[in-house]
Amino acid sequence: MLKLTGILQDNGTWTDLQFSGFGQGLAPMHFPSRPGSGKENFFFSNSDGSDGYLVHVRFTVAGTSYRLFSRQMPPAGGDDMGGGEAGLDIIAPDGGTRRVVCDGKPDLFIGYIHEAVACDLENPLGKSACDYRNVPQRAVSDVALTRRP
Repeated sequence: MLKLTGILQDNGTWTDLQFSGFGQGLAPMHFPSRPGSGKENFFFSNSDGSDGYLVHVRFTVAGTSYRLFSRQMPPAGGDDMGGGEAGLDIIAPDGGTRRVVCDGKPDLFIGYIHEAVACDLENPLGKSACDYRNVPQRAVSDVALTRRP
């Protein structure tokens, strides 16, 4: 189970954001240890391409980077409904990477995530990748956004 939770306040702001993850290949973890600000702890980006619409939420714990991801792939044609994948990329301080993939389809509320967290200016597409209403295009060959953490 991988989840990012928060509380929407009456004034439209988000509080008490926290990532929780556990399951095969991932020791139980919570970040931050006490729910806190999404704008200080989590960073959003998204992009679209022929291999699907991709959303990332990045955070860092003790020098290790984590990227929650969800990619919705377009139908291949005919009766194909398309598909998707979701999970967590883990990038160690030494550059080693590991991917934990979800078994089920993700429940994702992109508008809420966009409102609750900060823009990920470290993504290869820059600030444009933070606009979920005008999603930038990426090349399929851009492995930094599609295939690797």
